Amino acid sequence: SYEAFLDRLGSLGWWVGLAPLDNIPFNATKTNIKWLEYSFAGIPTIASNVDVYRSCCPEGAALIVPADSCWAAAIDALLQ
Repeated sequence: SYEAFLDRLGSLGWWVGLAPLDNIPFNATKTNIKWLEYSFAGIPTIASNVDVYRSCCPEGAALIVPADSCWAAAIDALLQ
């Protein structure tokens, strides 16, 4: 069940959830499900700077990585 999936996700001990998306027309139809799942599981999220994540992650709800930035640096910054 979906509830069991979310329970399992939360039990994994992940320190960060990644939600990368290229800013291309195909991805404009994507949903924010990764952010939702990570949030329900209590996992901080690092997401691409695309409309789907910018619109649901105001005021620090996720770390939005600018298109020209390094994901490794964002991951390190969140873990620090």
